[in-house]
Amino acid sequence: MKGLEIFKKRFAQLGLYALGLSAIWTFVVLASLAWNVYQVKQTMRKLSVREARAHFNKDQAFRFWGTSHGGVYVPIDERTTPNSHLKHLPERDITTPSGIKLTMMNPAYMVRQFLEEFSDLYNIPGRITSLKPLMPSNAPDQWERTALEAFERGVKEVMEFTTIKGEPYLRLIKPMITKENCLKCHRIQGYKVGDVRGGVGVSVPLSPYLVQDSREIKQFLLTHALLWFMGLVGITFAHRRLRSHIAERNKAEELRKSETFLRTIFDGITDPIHLIDKNFRVLMTNKTLLNLKGLTQEKAIGKYCYEIYQDRNSLCDECAAQKVFKTGRKCKNKKLLPLADGSFRHFEVFAFPINDEDGNVFQVIEATRDITEKKKLEAQLLHAGKMKAIGTLAGGVAHDFNNLLQAIMGYTQMLLLNKPEDDPEFENLMQIDKSAKRASELTKQLLTFSRKVESKLRPVNLNQEVKQVEKLLKRTIPKMIDIKLNLKEDIRVINADPDQIEQVLMNLAVNARDAMPDGGKIFVETENMILDEEYCKTHLWAMPVEYVLLSVSDTGHGM
Repeated sequence: MKGLEIFKKRFAQLGLYALGLSAIWTFVVLASLAWNVYQVKQTMRKLSVREARAHFNKDQAFRFWGTSHGGVYVPIDERTTPNSHLKHLPERDITTPSGIKLTMMNPAYMVRQFLEEFSDLYNIPGRITSLKPLMPSNAPDQWERTALEAFERGVKEVMEFTTIKGEPYLRLIKPMITKENCLKCHRIQGYKVGDVRGGVGVSVPLSPYLVQDSREIKQFLLTHALLWFMGLVGITFAHRRLRSHIAERNKAEELRKSETFLRTIFDGITDPIHLIDKNFRVLMTNKTLLNLKGLTQEKAIGKYCYEIYQDRNSLCDECAAQKVFKTGRKCKNKKLLPLADGSFRHFEVFAFPINDEDGNVFQVIEATRDITEKKKLEAQLLHAGKMKAIGTLAGGVAHDFNNLLQAIMGYTQMLLLNKPEDDPEFENLMQIDKSAKRASELTKQLLTFSRKVESKLRPVNLNQEVKQVEKLLKRTIPKMIDIKLNLKEDIRVINADPDQIEQVLMNLAVNARDAMPDGGKIFVETENMILDEEYCKTHLWAMPVEYVLLSVSDTGHGM
């Protein structure tokens, strides 16, 4: 009862943690969204200010150009009439030799017309103004008056985000500083070089920036909404996984209460046995299995079963425990497992499910039985049976075949008695006799192949033995399999049993034949070899002397 209360308390705490984490995540996403929106607004402000300053610099450069030339003469028309404020200039109006009347346009007049033209073309209004304007149209409004007064106090720039005719604009104004050429027209106003004579303003429309801001903010809203949703999904998923994990741990804790009892049962079993959870981690194992693997309880408990017992990084395809977790039914298979001494042994694995209250498999018991000796006995029995059958068949064939050969060789000898060597048929009869003797040798080879005989070592030329076996193979394997020999001419003489060499080559050739049902090639090669000391250090059976290498390969799919 106490364990159940602790389990419920853990679940309640986990729910509170999930709610708190969701609230924190929501706050983080909202803070990120607010920061990104703020950055978008700041970027819009910086870009619009940069554009306004660029337009002012353009207007200022144009004014400086006009000032440096003291103004320009232009034809008199309805828009450009003689400036009454420049009548004190003796050359305000001139007539060209061709009779065209021109009037002086001072820099301020030029800038004002330029700004009007630019406003009509690009909808970016600009103004030139002064606290003491020569023309009433250049008189400042209230915002411009405040800016001009600030310039006289040393302010270098005044800007404002405002609305003009219902549309958002950025207004920017900078001071006009009196230069020497400006005094040509404005000396009568009392200006001196360096005085603030007025200001040049520009109004940049913000609608294009606001449209772009709206698009970016919508993208941020969508991105953050998706991010927020994915975060909540992740928190929910983690919450469920943790609940499941806690539930499994609770079940495992209940199971550990009977650990002493189970330990006694496990250690009393002579076959290797272990208990694993759904993550394939070892929960319990017996001493038999630990001794086989050379492990302790501390090194085995909590580790992956396939990592400890099979030296693998993942489950094998025929994992019995995995099948039990999937099907809920017991399972049996066979495995070749490595042992602590470096050897491998065959085991039969029996996996049994352990179900919870709902009938779901949450743990598996795997018991293994060493069947290595059993498999050896089975292989020996199967081999003995095959050899017995082959021996019986070869004996029967040899007996009947030898009777036929004796008759053939007898009649051949009788015919040869009456034939002189220069007779045309004498050579044909000799070929018949030679073929009969070869057939007799074939029956002897079959008998040698089918029974075990003691090794009779003698000096052997390996190339000659390979060629003899080649003749036998060409009679026994299908024609669609081609035999290729690559024999070194200076091969060393070895001390071996020719019958055993023949048997080895025959076995390899038969295996190759089975692996090439559609035909292929068998390669037999010989060469001299010397195994050095470095090679012998990692191959304990070898000695650093001269050897002869016999290799057999094929183009089949393998054994």
